[in-house]
Amino acid sequence: MYNLFAFWVCINFFIKKSKKIYLFLALFFIISALLTSARIIFILSFLSIVTTILILIKSNKIRVVTLLFTSLVSISILVTIPSFKQKFNQFLELEKIGFDRNNYSSLSSRFGKIEASLEVIKNNLWFGTGTGDNIDELVKEYREMKFVMGYKYRYNPHNQYLDNMVRNGLIGGSITLIVIYILPIVVSFRRKDFLMLTFILIICSVSLTESILNVQKGITFYVFFVILLLHKNFQKGSNLSNKIHDTI
Repeated sequence: MYNLFAFWVCINFFIKKSKKIYLFLALFFIISALLTSARIIFILSFLSIVTTILILIKSNKIRVVTLLFTSLVSISILVTIPSFKQKFNQFLELEKIGFDRNNYSSLSSRFGKIEASLEVIKNNLWFGTGTGDNIDELVKEYREMKFVMGYKYRYNPHNQYLDNMVRNGLIGGSITLIVIYILPIVVSFRRKDFLMLTFILIICSVSLTESILNVQKGITFYVFFVILLLHKNFQKGSNLSNKIHDTI
């Protein structure tokens, strides 16, 4: 996640200043992101590279060739590198779409967390369990599902959207999600801030597979950069208003 955002910071600087050093730094950060071997990061890295190609390369022929080459390299990585191959092979090993108590792969475990979270949300629809009781309620569901790893290690939902709904219910969870995700996206579109948009989209995507705002490194990363980017946008808007006022 951090390396992906650093990649987009470098691409943003390259677009503005056209210095090749930023491309080399972007390459370093995208490789660093891929080395994590996480499924969501691999998918986001691939999409980031594709988007960058579409933005930077103007010739349609070169675009097509580059995209084909990128796709072939990505497929080769999935087929040849064991850590990626093992993670994506779990999709093929699934006997059903859902939690399988006899299959303790990370993918099956994720389905178990999702099913338990949805059940807790259903039982505490409007106001949630509260911040202190969410894990206890999930553990109860894990026990009923006979999800041994779940209740033994007291798994959280591993999904920020579900996590917020479990804690705060439909009312509080919706408000939280609007403030954290939707408002920054609206600001980035209105201010045409490409960097802020990529930052929020990365956060939104990673939130599908991790409860990133429950840990210090996640919430610190989010708060620091969202405040920095919002400040930059509102300062820009304030300067523009002052110029218009002076002109009048």
